[in-house]
Amino acid sequence: MKKKNKSIINLEIFIIILILLLCLILILNKKYNSEQNIFVLTVDDIKLSTSQDISNTKLVIELLQKHNVSATFFAIPSEMKEYSFPDKNKNNKDSITIEVAQHGYDHYNEKLDSYYEFKGLSINESKELIIEGKIALEYYGYNVAGFRAPCLYLDKDLIAFLKENYEYDSSFLLPNNKFSIPILLDDPTQFVCSNNSCNKLWLSIRKKWLFFILDVNDLFNNPNVLLIHSQGIARLMQDENGKEFLNAIFTEINKRDYNKMTMQEYEKDSII
Repeated sequence: MKKKNKSIINLEIFIIILILLLCLILILNKKYNSEQNIFVLTVDDIKLSTSQDISNTKLVIELLQKHNVSATFFAIPSEMKEYSFPDKNKNNKDSITIEVAQHGYDHYNEKLDSYYEFKGLSINESKELIIEGKIALEYYGYNVAGFRAPCLYLDKDLIAFLKENYEYDSSFLLPNNKFSIPILLDDPTQFVCSNNSCNKLWLSIRKKWLFFILDVNDLFNNPNVLLIHSQGIARLMQDENGKEFLNAIFTEINKRDYNKMTMQEYEKDSII
């Protein structure tokens, strides 16, 4: 009986030591590789078809310029037009860069009366919409390198087709190939405000959750790919609690001294 107890104790000690060693490895890995942490901001549902759309887009750009954060705007082709987005490569090297990528075609599925644009469509129907969207964006002068399906819903059989027409895809939550860049952070701008106000307590909870996910990704040196929505940003910017929430998020992002980049820059650096 004593021998059995001693074996159990030795096993417990071994497990504890193993856990401590793993924790030490993770801490050292973070310490010596923290400069490699990547942050990529993506903004969905960019539209320019109405004065309200343009106003919302300007609010997003103003926020990013204030905090010096570049981003990839996933634009809905059927609701876009020509627009001069910031580009530090063409203007001031100290300014931000906005990359315009493609977000489906019109973000609407007539068959299902749904925002899941490609749900229930055949492969050929999806291909036609995707190409139609790319042609529309290129007509307005945008260099379209990336694609993201509305509501992150896309048949995986379309990946080969996307590879032929784009540099990268970001339509899936989980990585399944080197071509697709997954989203690793949830959207802190969705479902945080009512029509009347943005609740300070709920915003605080969402902020702490986001920072926790950042901590986890940083610990494992995972790239931080954050998805937010233009309408969510615009709504938050109209509320004092919302403004404070957004400023706190971007202040924290800058405090962490990430290597901030657009999706296209991320793809070209062969980080994935």
